[in-house]
Amino acid sequence: MYDVTAVCRAYVDLIVPVSFEELKELGLIPGQDQLVSKEEISRLTTKFLDRAEIWPGGPGANTVSGVRALSGKGAFIGKISDDQMGKIFKKDMDERDIDFDTEVLPNDVTASCVIFVAPSGDRTILYNPAIADKVTMADLETNKAVLETSKILFLGWLNRETKCADVIKRIYELTPNAKYVASLQSYGARENDEFDAISKADILLGNENEYGLYIMDLKLDDIAELSLAMPEKTFVCTKGKHGASVYQKGICIDIAAASCDKVIDATGGGDAWAAGFLYGMAKDMPIEKCGALGALCAAEIIQHNGARPQGSWTHLLEQVK
Repeated sequence: MYDVTAVCRAYVDLIVPVSFEELKELGLIPGQDQLVSKEEISRLTTKFLDRAEIWPGGPGANTVSGVRALSGKGAFIGKISDDQMGKIFKKDMDERDIDFDTEVLPNDVTASCVIFVAPSGDRTILYNPAIADKVTMADLETNKAVLETSKILFLGWLNRETKCADVIKRIYELTPNAKYVASLQSYGARENDEFDAISKADILLGNENEYGLYIMDLKLDDIAELSLAMPEKTFVCTKGKHGASVYQKGICIDIAAASCDKVIDATGGGDAWAAGFLYGMAKDMPIEKCGALGALCAAEIIQHNGARPQGSWTHLLEQVK
């Protein structure tokens, strides 16, 4: 049995320190986010590879990495190419002993994000999803046994793409006994989003801003009312340093944030929280312990650079017994 399987975009992040002069030469404004062409992201990753910190990413892959660090069994389904970024992503998954058996698409571009960090700390982000959404029916058949034996299925950005509808439908057919998890990440960022997975989700993850937009669209007052309207679901709202709240059938369970010595990089804090929470759910822990474990994982990840664990997290399990 797999504790958590994620079907999500495979991304690789390059973090590049730059001067304001370099940003100006590149025609970039500090703090902006910009979708660039697949060709441009490939050019940028090649150009800055030697001076960048490289972190394989993507929320689903990050979350499964956290589950694995807790000793859980995890799998990932996502599309990469055989370029340098794809090789980096695959190597990381292999080293973490995460099942990742999706056919590599040759001679193409792996989804990448180049993050230019100015002296002020402002981040200028250029990205392109490239081939990340090209998971195929054949990939699902390859992973049929994985999907059929997964306790929890985390569906990432693919579930928001209309062009992936047939693939998502087949995933549901192969996972009739799994708990479905969806995320409100970047909810409302685009007009053509497909949110069918939200309606199917047993567990919905999001932060306060994302839930605010979602609740407003549903013409409800708050998450408590939302959970009364959909009593079969669990709603998880993360609040950064203020912890998190879990709602079920109108009842709110507040989860305190775990203490940490120093915040180095908040990237991936939400993914780590999800890892701890979903691991707990897969192991049938009480909600309070699932949340406490999520908080411990989040505190662990933000004390170093990168959105994935840099060692085992099994010691955290002792703290929630």
